[in-house]
Amino acid sequence: MTYKVLKHTKSGQVLTVSIIKILDESGTTNQIASELDDLSKEVMWDDEINVVILTGASDNTFSALADPAASFSWLSNERGKESVKLADVIAGIEQPVIAAIQGEVIGQGLEALLACDLRIGDASCSFGFPQINDGFMPWDGGTQRLSRLVGKAKAMEMLLTGEIIDAQTHRQWTGK
Repeated sequence: MTYKVLKHTKSGQVLTVSIIKILDESGTTNQIASELDDLSKEVMWDDEINVVILTGASDNTFSALADPAASFSWLSNERGKESVKLADVIAGIEQPVIAAIQGEVIGQGLEALLACDLRIGDASCSFGFPQINDGFMPWDGGTQRLSRLVGKAKAMEMLLTGEIIDAQTHRQWTGK
């Protein structure tokens, strides 16, 4: 199958999936979720693939919802009502999914990251739900997954303040 927003390569028992477009409010997120869902069905039938590495083609691929008001008004229209939840698609992949990240991981990009089984990033990473400051809550499982990773108190801090944390703070909070 040919994909427009994903690139994938298989090396031995590892499938590396690169998101080649930035998550945004224009429908790219739906396209990524749809293509990833199709790819996950292919992976399910491939007994040789034991792990999936999810990465971005650029350092800001996991940045999403830069304009939360536009993004959420898009989600509330008819097209958005049919939107696919990207994090649910990632969580549904049977093989372990490792996220290899760098740069900002915000908004729905963070929700997608939280759905992965393991997350590996460099010192440039920062994480958050800045859309909270505009009155928009994460809607793709992020509130539940975040609290499982960093604990209820730290999750509440991020979810109530919209604070973006850096990689060092994340490491202190999770011990990883």
